Amino acid sequence: MGPVLAGLTFPAQRWQVLAEADAWGAPGVLRRLLAELPSGRYADLDAVVRAVRTVRPRRRIR
Repeated sequence: MGPVLAGLTFPAQRWQVLAEADAWGAPGVLRRLLAELPSGRYADLDAVVRAVRTVRPRRRIR
């Protein structure tokens, strides 16, 4: 997930996270995980990872 969102400036809104993933050409699995992010503002990459893990706690995120 880190390389996909490396160009994103934080804090970032959900739509910005999704737009960055789309611009980078994120793989389908990662794009689907990010699509499940709750609306809101994410302070940093760790906050995005925590949110994804909250939605999909059993998935391994790289």
